[in-house]
Amino acid sequence: VSFLLFTRNRSGLIILTVILILYVLFILLKKEKGVKLKTLAPVLGIISISFLISLIPVKGSERPDLESTANTFFDTEYKSNMLRLKFWEASIQMIKENPVAGVGLFKWSGYYPKYNGDYFNDETSTHIHSIHSHNDFLELFAESGIASSLIFLLIYFSIVLTLFIRI
Repeated sequence: VSFLLFTRNRSGLIILTVILILYVLFILLKKEKGVKLKTLAPVLGIISISFLISLIPVKGSERPDLESTANTFFDTEYKSNMLRLKFWEASIQMIKENPVAGVGLFKWSGYYPKYNGDYFNDETSTHIHSIHSHNDFLELFAESGIASSLIFLLIYFSIVLTLFIRI
């Protein structure tokens, strides 16, 4: 947990927060009174210690602390956010043009320049670590079409449904 907080990964922070909130709600709603604190204390202790460790500033990072990470969440001028929006727009265009079969497995990065190639050329292609959609569902849909996307959603929702039934 402290590594996740220390890396300043924005999607990881969101997922950790959502899972923590759901876990606390589950414990508060499902457990007996005497067991609630005993169940929550270790988890909240680990999260608290991890949070304190993550306050150590990172040298040489574009987001050296949690405040700067939080400030980039909705900043449309932030380079990473701008690139992601372009990647998502390109994915949606690929889906519109190839809804049934997609562009082919592992072909997203090869087709991307057709939709937004003005940014990536020989000089700028090394400025980012990878060219992919940064959204697994959009990339799967763009590469494999509607059938694969529906299967993906069915698997995902069957897992969620199974978890809720067992609770």
